[in-house]
Amino acid sequence: MSFVADFNKLGKCQDVTESAMGPEDTEKSLGRRTGSTASTEGEVPAVGVGTQEAGDRLESWKEVARFLNKGVRTVMRWEEELGLPVHRVPGAKRGRIVASRAEISQWLIGRPELEPTAATGYPTPPSSGVEAPSHRPLPWKRIYLAGALGCSVLLLMLLDLMLKHPTTVNPPVSVRFLADAMQVFGSDGRILWTHRFAGVLYPGAIEGTDLSRLGELVRIADLQGDGGREVIIVAPVRSALNSSDYARIEVDCFSSAGVLLWSYVPRQTLRFGRDELSQSWNLYDIIISRRERGVAVYAAFIHSKWGNSFVVELDPKTGRDTLRFVNAGTIHRLNEFHTRQATYLLAAGFNNEFDGGFMAMIDERKPFAASPQTPGTHYECVSCPHGAPDYYFVLPRSELNRLRQVYENPVADLSIDPGRIEIAKRELDARPHEQTQTLYMLRVEPKLEIASLRFDSVYTMKHRALEEEGELDHQIEACPERTRPQAVRLWTPAEGWTQIAVPVVGR
Repeated sequence: MSFVADFNKLGKCQDVTESAMGPEDTEKSLGRRTGSTASTEGEVPAVGVGTQEAGDRLESWKEVARFLNKGVRTVMRWEEELGLPVHRVPGAKRGRIVASRAEISQWLIGRPELEPTAATGYPTPPSSGVEAPSHRPLPWKRIYLAGALGCSVLLLMLLDLMLKHPTTVNPPVSVRFLADAMQVFGSDGRILWTHRFAGVLYPGAIEGTDLSRLGELVRIADLQGDGGREVIIVAPVRSALNSSDYARIEVDCFSSAGVLLWSYVPRQTLRFGRDELSQSWNLYDIIISRRERGVAVYAAFIHSKWGNSFVVELDPKTGRDTLRFVNAGTIHRLNEFHTRQATYLLAAGFNNEFDGGFMAMIDERKPFAASPQTPGTHYECVSCPHGAPDYYFVLPRSELNRLRQVYENPVADLSIDPGRIEIAKRELDARPHEQTQTLYMLRVEPKLEIASLRFDSVYTMKHRALEEEGELDHQIEACPERTRPQAVRLWTPAEGWTQIAVPVVGR
């Protein structure tokens, strides 16, 4: 019960209504003596007990406020909400009031919170010769009950907060996946909680060969901005182990205590030329973006049959999606790059039309972008909104890739350094321990250019093996790709397609 409501209730217990008074009392309350005639028109009736002295009368809100040692607004509110005995003067100027010091003092009885004390400095009213009734005791049981109820509500709120975001003494730090479940471990190495899925996990839908790939896609961070640590996981779920159905991809967000906050399942439908792509979406990468306007989650989905892909931005609090980028080909990696002017979303993978690995740079302030494809072809997204990336790079195939005729040679990784982006393009095997890569260093600041090209150690080993087998007629030191590197293609909205020179590989 609020204080105002409590005061009202206490006041009503002490009030004496006019209907409960006798005729004499009624007349006295209007300032008339028994047997006296009614006041003439315009005369202000006396207020209070008939024997009251003239100094008992208060003739304005200011005088009432001064008597109670309160502000005018306070006493006006008391009159409206608590029944402070104040009388309007009939026929007088609007707002004219009168009141009785004795009547107000009587009204204060039973309201210890409002009564005059030495501390408040309220003046002592003149005696009316009538003994005041004893003070009504405070309703302590009600106060105790209200306090207990308030404490219970507060306790429930704290309990709910602790269940969703327990203390950071033992926050979630890692996740282990089983055939149909996941276990989340705290900083002390113990299991915090376990979650079971509606089917079995199929890592093939996330570019993996075993459940360890699921662990690479786990993201643990404070997404709600309240100091907790939410856990985001990607779960490719099949109904049964030997099922031939495509895996249902879901992105799940859990609180620190294992409460499922939201779950996202891709249901996008995209049209490229005459082909409509829907369902059967796989996922290859997910990142958490931190920027001035808040945290966001980006996830890249790939069509399991055609390879076309899209990136959505997921609201970290609700899981609602916003389509941000579409590519005519696969997207294998996401990242972010910050400059003095903007923050760029990086998406990299393979472009089907241009037959090579790509990397796109998209200002995150843009609502949407799509890869630059030839209009009228089946590579063009005809259902997408208008929008283009700021930069779109296509990297050439290497000598070993052309020799072995490996079709898809995507950009498989992105590494960020101050002012630079290292682009790792896969040339041969997809297996991590046998990947053969070419490494381009893209300098972004102070100007955009390819700073260097390198070949990893696996590439060098395979090149030498092919030399010995007679499939290559030159040594790697004299390889044309080192002495005359192929140019990188670049598309921008302003200039379309251009060529970027690549410096000679250092020996």
